[in-house]
Amino acid sequence: MSQTSYNREMGAAFAGMKADIQNDRVESFTAKDAVDFGAALSSEAADAIFARMPVVNSNAIDFSVDLITGNIFNAVVDSITITPCTFTTDHATTMQEIVDTVNATVTTVTAEKTAPKEITVKKTNGAALTITGAAVTGGASQPTTTVTASTSDVFRGVALHTHKEPVGVGANAVAQYADGEQVNVLKAGQVWVPVTVAVAVDDTVYALKDGSGKFTNSPSDTLATGAKFKSATTGAGLAKIQLAVL
Repeated sequence: MSQTSYNREMGAAFAGMKADIQNDRVESFTAKDAVDFGAALSSEAADAIFARMPVVNSNAIDFSVDLITGNIFNAVVDSITITPCTFTTDHATTMQEIVDTVNATVTTVTAEKTAPKEITVKKTNGAALTITGAAVTGGASQPTTTVTASTSDVFRGVALHTHKEPVGVGANAVAQYADGEQVNVLKAGQVWVPVTVAVAVDDTVYALKDGSGKFTNSPSDTLATGAKFKSATTGAGLAKIQLAVL
């Protein structure tokens, strides 16, 4: 019997595979750290050469109220415990003291006062950054501190699959772009990517900034891509997205 119907859509194959033969655009970036096939790639706005899987590389420390006499600020920045900062003169002077202490103690970051009660700390090389234990003690009262993690990165595209020898042994063998290797990055077109949740067709695509390079449809704590999902999943797996990166 002859075939009378055809499916225009091909099934999912593997992460980083182009999904169709439409016109697309591919550029090359140099990998900063290892990069998985199909991964979201990003870099700082001024960096048109290097790209890596998105990470949190900026933290804003916000104080609920002004610092007062007797207050002492403590924090662990990029795994380094800073010297405790004791209130001196007034709130503004003490905030600057915290900035200067962080910059003097942690050489891998840059701190600056970005609002009267806010200090922003960024990783100087764009790599992942964590701040823990940010708290104020001492004094008649203490402001509460809130640390908001973000990224200063710009989405660059998706790492396309290429045939490579796996690195590692047995089940632990992984084929991926190595640190310093040239990566083929799809900036416009359709491609299969790994997702962590159920997605629907035409959902907006966001990249996780946890270093995994995976995608989701949630705008919470993620990096905007400007892409749309073109296939659905019932959970974690592979989905097709349409990229239109300028």
